[in-house]
Amino acid sequence: MKKGFWHSDQFVASAVALLFVFAWLGGSSILQQLERVVYDTGLRLASGDPGDNIVIVAIDDKSIQNIGRWPWPRDIHAEMIRALKSAGAKAVASTVLFSEPEIAPGLAWIGRFREEVGRQKTPERNFDALEMLFSEAEEELDTDAILGGAMEENGSVILGMQFVPGEPVGNPDSELPDYVSRNAIREENVRDPSGQYPLPGQAIRAVPPISRIGQNAASIGHLLTPLDIDGSVRFDPLVIEYFGQFFPSESLLAAAAYHNLSAADIRINLGDSVDLGKLHIKTDPQLSVNTFFYRSRTGDRAPFDVYSFFDVQQGAIPAENFQSKIVLIGATAFGVGSTLHTPLGPVGGPVLIMAHTVASILNEDFYVSPGWADMAEFGLLLGIGLYLVLALPRLSAGLAAASTLVLLAGLLGTEVALLIGQSLWIKTAAAATLLVVGHALLTTKRFLVTEAGKRRVDVESALSNKQLALQFQQQGQLDMAFEYFRRCPAEESTLEAVYVLAGDYERKRQFNKAASAYEYIASKNPDFRDIRTKSTGRVS
Repeated sequence: MKKGFWHSDQFVASAVALLFVFAWLGGSSILQQLERVVYDTGLRLASGDPGDNIVIVAIDDKSIQNIGRWPWPRDIHAEMIRALKSAGAKAVASTVLFSEPEIAPGLAWIGRFREEVGRQKTPERNFDALEMLFSEAEEELDTDAILGGAMEENGSVILGMQFVPGEPVGNPDSELPDYVSRNAIREENVRDPSGQYPLPGQAIRAVPPISRIGQNAASIGHLLTPLDIDGSVRFDPLVIEYFGQFFPSESLLAAAAYHNLSAADIRINLGDSVDLGKLHIKTDPQLSVNTFFYRSRTGDRAPFDVYSFFDVQQGAIPAENFQSKIVLIGATAFGVGSTLHTPLGPVGGPVLIMAHTVASILNEDFYVSPGWADMAEFGLLLGIGLYLVLALPRLSAGLAAASTLVLLAGLLGTEVALLIGQSLWIKTAAAATLLVVGHALLTTKRFLVTEAGKRRVDVESALSNKQLALQFQQQGQLDMAFEYFRRCPAEESTLEAVYVLAGDYERKRQFNKAASAYEYIASKNPDFRDIRTKSTGRVS
């Protein structure tokens, strides 16, 4: 009985189910990638309207060709910020990093000229006019100061800064400057519903904008764009933790600016959600949101209006296109903006990813995995395992195939339907894969066992037929013997027995029946003994 169980369908199904459960618990990369395939299918089938609140000013190939090689002097960015202010933009979020000072070569020479003039200056020799000229030149060449001044005048510029992901061990290299720390979420706005203080993604190093620029920004957020297991972008970490401080993403700050809010108005519920004013954003335990990626709008319009930086600079774009809009500035040019992949395909630059994320927040189009999702996914695995162990072995081949197809369609269809209709992500691909693999293994096992049994029956049947044929031959019932010989495989021993039978026919002067026996041998093996001379002329 024990031996029978180890060879049974139930044992095979149990082993496969346990293997999948352990793979799921261990976060198998293969299962996760299969989950992403189903998730992406749901996103492609979903529809949503991004709205007209977001406009992109792209540092594209056209701009590089006309303005000059990248990076551009910062007074060019200052001109754009002033132009967008004049156009009535509600907020400007730039993904360009200003983490290092820009020192024009002419400034060093002006400094040397000033020193020389200072040495030669006497009460009789007045260089006031020359020094005034030096001051004007310094003001025009100090592009960091120009950009900082433009941002101060605008009052609604949001900058991004780099954080290096990682789990900190000690203390930071240095304290963050005040103009960065003021963007951290206030301690009283950090809640811990679970009481376990789960942390979002962490960082071990920060690279803030330089002081002359950063201190004039309305707010500064992190610019982390994590890649999923297959290298695509599917989620945005709304908040990261840096040595005890929580910093919002630039996307979240841009959405806040649209509602006239700031970092001070952001509240986080660790391991659960982020609140932006009265907007409740359900997140995963790491405070990341699964972004909704929008397809083309009505009339094949792109999800967002994208204008070339050069065209905006030249005044070719009407000012009303930016009125009361969130304007995102970022690189999309080849070799400047890295091409990222999303569930809808490649996207030309992080600024476009940010546009989708900001729109998702404003429209509440983000996807969430509820707290009970893991239990549901584990329950589906167990349910499919029970089906393979208890039900499938008892079903006929046709009914088993039909049942498996219905279950497979139900699993995958449910995940896609929840994504489209409820914006819920309940992962069913692992259970669906277990169903397909388990059914295939059990079907293959049945086939192999059946084939082995059939071969065994065939061998036993051949031996039985041969024994009966020999018995009939000994009893002189030659016709019955010939009939049973023909039911046996045409092996050498069988043909030898038929050859002897043909001789028995000849001895009884039944030459026609002997000829039939010889013809049978010739049809199976024309080179058998002297069969060519024994057989009739009808056999070659």
